[in-house]
Amino acid sequence: MNTNTCKPNHRRRHHRRNGFFAPTIENIFNEVMNTSLKDIATDDAPQFSKPQANIIKSEDGFAIEVALPGFSKKDVEIKVDKDALIISSTKEAAETEPNFRLREFNYSTFERRFRLNDTLDKESIAATFKNGVLTIHIANATVEPAKTISIK
Repeated sequence: MNTNTCKPNHRRRHHRRNGFFAPTIENIFNEVMNTSLKDIATDDAPQFSKPQANIIKSEDGFAIEVALPGFSKKDVEIKVDKDALIISSTKEAAETEPNFRLREFNYSTFERRFRLNDTLDKESIAATFKNGVLTIHIANATVEPAKTISIK
């Protein structure tokens, strides 16, 4: 019978032992920080892909809150195209940027789309921007009551 024994002062190496890869500092860093040391060492900064949003339903319609810290209302464009509400920005980075060692956020182009169904009034959309949060209010469409047609 062959048994594996563990020596107390034996150093782990980067090779496979009993079906287990010994963790390295880089692997632990990647897992905890959700990024890799290689990403940090390169000049390529992560991109601001799309802002997070909350959608709140009320009796009279919906409100969409979009988190845009670091942006101002002049940086953001809102438009309606057919059945889509489109929120976008093309905020440019500063001309002189510091030499980053770690960069986890930046301001770049983004676009976020929300589908608008027929029960919403696309003409009554209103927006406010306060403390880095864009809030868009969309009212329910008024439903015409059923009309009775008289026969002549």
